[in-house]
Amino acid sequence: RKELLGGATTLRNHYSRFVIDHTLGNGPALEALDACRGESHQKVQQCNAQMSALNKAVTKKASKRRAEQRRDREAPYTLAPPDTARAVAKALPALRRTDVIVGLNALTRRLERDGVRWCALCDEAEPRALLDGVVELARRRDVPMLALPPGSGKAVAAALRVKRCLAFGLAVEATADDDAARRTALEDLAALAFAQRSAPTDRAAAK
Repeated sequence: RKELLGGATTLRNHYSRFVIDHTLGNGPALEALDACRGESHQKVQQCNAQMSALNKAVTKKASKRRAEQRRDREAPYTLAPPDTARAVAKALPALRRTDVIVGLNALTRRLERDGVRWCALCDEAEPRALLDGVVELARRRDVPMLALPPGSGKAVAAALRVKRCLAFGLAVEATADDDAARRTALEDLAALAFAQRSAPTDRAAAK
């Protein structure tokens, strides 16, 4: 922004000096003066347009950051850091399709029957109340729940090869018979789920 302002100021100063030189010097050079004025005006407009676009981008980014901070403060459970979401998305492709319980409905039904080792949800449901069933069932069954921060759903869905994913769970554990990649992925995911296990916040206690 400072560079654009400096450029616009330099153009205005250049145009002013040009006017003074040609008026006090050998007489007005009207054609050259008009050309310089048009060029300077065009460049100033370009600078203004770039500044306007920059201001919009900065404002949009600041608004998004404030919304994320507000959502974090309002969350009824603690959220895992963004690098945890990236680690989860990186490990998921090594699993078999039958290893993962994908989707809110499927995970809710499985939690009701027990057998879920741990589960994860992406904190980007609108409204957030859509996740309440999974959160409550995981609490009742004492199933470790990993709450991934807003923005993680896209990476998780891509890793699971689905269009959208707000929640998933695992009902299997690593065994000696598994191939190395699958066993490592299961162990890494379980370690993340237990290490970053979500806990109720003050907002949850107040509800």
